[in-house]
Amino acid sequence: MKALYFDVKSGASGDMILSSLIDIGVPVDYLREKLSLLKISGFDINVEKQKRSEIECSHLLLSWNEHGAGSHTHAHDESENHAAFRNPEQIIDIIKNSGFNETVFAKCEKILMRLAEAEAAVHGISVKNVHFHEIGAVDTIVDVAGICLCLEYLGIDRIMFSKLVDGHGTVSTRHGIMPVPVPAVAKLCEGYELEIIDVESELLTPTGCAVLVALGEQVLSGLTGRIIKTGYGCGDKKFEKHPNALRVFLMETSGNNISGDHVWSLESDMDHISGEIMGDAAGRLMDAGALDVSWCPVFMKKNRPGYRLTVLCSDETRQTCIDLVMLHTRTLGIRMQRMERVIARRETQESIFNDAPIMEKYCTWKNSSFSKPEYDSMAKLSVKTGKPVIELMEEYVRSRNKLKE
Repeated sequence: MKALYFDVKSGASGDMILSSLIDIGVPVDYLREKLSLLKISGFDINVEKQKRSEIECSHLLLSWNEHGAGSHTHAHDESENHAAFRNPEQIIDIIKNSGFNETVFAKCEKILMRLAEAEAAVHGISVKNVHFHEIGAVDTIVDVAGICLCLEYLGIDRIMFSKLVDGHGTVSTRHGIMPVPVPAVAKLCEGYELEIIDVESELLTPTGCAVLVALGEQVLSGLTGRIIKTGYGCGDKKFEKHPNALRVFLMETSGNNISGDHVWSLESDMDHISGEIMGDAAGRLMDAGALDVSWCPVFMKKNRPGYRLTVLCSDETRQTCIDLVMLHTRTLGIRMQRMERVIARRETQESIFNDAPIMEKYCTWKNSSFSKPEYDSMAKLSVKTGKPVIELMEEYVRSRNKLKE
């Protein structure tokens, strides 16, 4: 399995990610040919070598001529003549009309929508009304498309990144003076480990952050694999005591490695609500996208019997689940913990059992695999056949064991 690990000690931007991938072996000619499908007038891409803290890095150079606006070089300024501001739908259409394959387009769309959702949230508007100060620029469209083309060229199966890093201070944008991390980056970093270092500058851009969190997973420890090659990409800024460089490891990892991600665990102890309310709250949480909801009995103050609610949820559904718990249980507080977990690889598909279609879950853990029927399928089959669910489950196990023999 091929994997990438981004070492984000100096932040990340779209051009830094793209130039680091070129540094580990993606040919510029390949990108020039593929990116020409975007139909950007006068477009060209080149790479030069620059040093950051005596480390030789690849530095991206883009040029184009859009709507007679003249030639542009790759610098993330905020001037009005630097970018034609567009909404997410227009940008996605530009990439879609390029004819890239579905895998590349899907990755591009995922990055752009993740960024659009963050911008919409911080500005209090709908996604369709977002007009980006950076994403509308041709260089950012090229960054996103180029990165996804590089991943396709390299045959990457998994993307990982370290603790996210940004500087501090303020940055001038068309929206006005903004704090660093800028609001969109702060939103994108929710649920991830972030370090603010003593560099008075923006180091982590919205585009760079969106690429990492949309396509990758944060791995803080336990990284194992054979390093094939390392690459370095640098941005335009130079700092006296800090390298503005992004390091990436191209790695080969075992297909049997533990597959994992992270979840949020929300907990609250309650002695004031009935079983009906607990059941109602659990149902609402599952409908809202919680991964799991459970109650367990606990003894509370004044020797009162109570229950502990535990909700497992993703970054995306965390705030919704918090709001539901507070509103529908009237608890006074919720404990939160971000937890890493290991999960078996799984996929669900339809199969035939007892001459009827059922949904079956196939799971793989290291060198072992097993399958299990979905309860809803067996419950429907129980109604149809008159057999108890437990009997159908036992028949299922026997039938699958025969197939293995």
